[in-house]
Amino acid sequence: MQQVTHLIDFFIPTHYQLALDIDRQQRHFAGQVTITGETTQADTPIKLHAKDLTITSAMIDGQPASVEHSEDEVSLHVPTLSADTHTITLTYEAAITDSLHGLYPCYYQHDGAKKELLMTQFESHHAREVFPCIDEPAAKATFDITVTTEPGITVLGNMPVQSQQEADDRLTTTFVQTPRMSTYLVALVMGELQHITGQTKDGVEVSVWATPAQAPTSLDFALEHAIRSIEFFNEYF
Repeated sequence: MQQVTHLIDFFIPTHYQLALDIDRQQRHFAGQVTITGETTQADTPIKLHAKDLTITSAMIDGQPASVEHSEDEVSLHVPTLSADTHTITLTYEAAITDSLHGLYPCYYQHDGAKKELLMTQFESHHAREVFPCIDEPAAKATFDITVTTEPGITVLGNMPVQSQQEADDRLTTTFVQTPRMSTYLVALVMGELQHITGQTKDGVEVSVWATPAQAPTSLDFALEHAIRSIEFFNEYF
């Protein structure tokens, strides 16, 4: 049996700073990711997962790096590289497709019109289609995520919104930093949404979100049972 090479054996990420600028109308997005992590071997290229991303610039510790592409990886080269902590910064762009993984549109009907949400599906190995990363479950890191979209929509992520700013007909949403987690758990949803919110008896806030195609009263059932489920498992464990 052929042995699988894990990229985390050579580069261990600890933090991602990710900024996405999404143009829904043009079916295109641009991104910049800064990754802090530790290399385990000196003078060895740093390899990251990246699929269908056009890398426009690459830096390691502020030094320009050359980039070699394979089907779903990029190798970053600089003349000398110590086995130490390094900072990688990549800028890139990509298309939004109907692939049902990575970043893609989800369609629904409302008042006789076709509508859409943009959302992510990264499990099990599709984060690499939205940002260069070590796309392996063992590679846990924290994430600071900022998303720029058209205004007038809701933008959801793993964490609460830290700030929102609107300028030049664009909406920039910044989220609170995540706990350490795998890349496949990063999640985003963007579009026209409604929600209701409640609390467990321990004060945990729970929200249910839906498109406007759903009757507002239909969210009550989901919220009630979500709260009950959280309370049950909190007491059980």
